[in-house]
Amino acid sequence: MSPGSAGPSTGVQRGRARQYALCTIAVGYDRVSDGVEGVFDQAVTNGLAAIVAHAWPGRERGRRGVLSASDLLTVIEEHGEAAEPGVVHVLHDPAGPKYESAPWGVLNERIANFTTVRATALRGALRATQAIRHARDTGERPDTALTAEQVRALEELDTHPALGSVMEELRDRQEVAVPAADRAEQERATDYLHLLDDQEIERRAALDYTARYRPFHKDDETTVEDCPVCGNVSLVAEHRDGLLGAVGVGQCVVCSYRRTAEAANDQALTQQIQRAVKHPD
Repeated sequence: MSPGSAGPSTGVQRGRARQYALCTIAVGYDRVSDGVEGVFDQAVTNGLAAIVAHAWPGRERGRRGVLSASDLLTVIEEHGEAAEPGVVHVLHDPAGPKYESAPWGVLNERIANFTTVRATALRGALRATQAIRHARDTGERPDTALTAEQVRALEELDTHPALGSVMEELRDRQEVAVPAADRAEQERATDYLHLLDDQEIERRAALDYTARYRPFHKDDETTVEDCPVCGNVSLVAEHRDGLLGAVGVGQCVVCSYRRTAEAANDQALTQQIQRAVKHPD
């Protein structure tokens, strides 16, 4: 494909965006150390390829296929807008202004119509990671080859419309991880409950926890709710979810189940969706 020809398919671009997101999360959020060099290179190459293909369709490819990360940076330096030494701006909409007013009407707040590509920082990272990948002695430990500045430069690429995938991937992970963690916590509390004899369970269940943990002053939000594990009114909640203020965050004094703020927010969101389905108007 020659420069200036039609760009890649939507599927190809989505694939690049997802690979960029997965590898960037691994480097910047999961803090991987083993094999980080290859993960970083994969993130940079996919991210830059998606950006170049979006901004200048066809220029992401050479005679042998998709260009290397270093060559993609060269394309960006040649066709992007120089901002300061080692930094290039890639416009999202070349026909639009460089900054746009925030649509939510915040006074003097502007949105950049460009992505900042810190070419010097990314090139430095590529030199370090490739030297390690190709068994060249750099005098550095592999887990210290990447600096915080270089990781931030990688993460900044996500502001481009061809990417914008890191936060989406993190949200997807959260949607799966939070319910799974709550299920694991309920299973742990159930196992703990099975260690107690019937007499001890009955003794604990007979106590009036609502009276025992009633608020001590007017600003105290503490309530006692039904526990989803043991079924007793014994989950002492000192806080609520941040969405509806309806699901308690706290711990059961009978079975020890602990509901986190993340689990409470997830349950509140489910309640809100169910209400919207039942009452769409």
